[in-house]
Amino acid sequence: MQFSEQFKKIRKDAGLTQEQARVLMLLGFMCFVIKALSVEYIDSQGILHESFFLIPTGYLFLFTGAVVVLATFIHTWIKNRKNK
Repeated sequence: MQFSEQFKKIRKDAGLTQEQARVLMLLGFMCFVIKALSVEYIDSQGILHESFFLIPTGYLFLFTGAVVVLATFIHTWIKNRKNK
């Protein structure tokens, strides 16, 4: 089995497309915006209240979207290169 056939199978199994990659990256950016706009405070008992979980979640969405975009680009490049 060649690399491109394996890649097609992986991509088909994952079911991720360019549109879904854009949505993932948009969700990542939205996590950062929500984090920036959220209120952080220390209550009377000294407990910090903040939405820190949005930072790694945002990076996870951005990274996943970027990997899908890169994988799709490589697949298209290999496919076009073979057709020449």
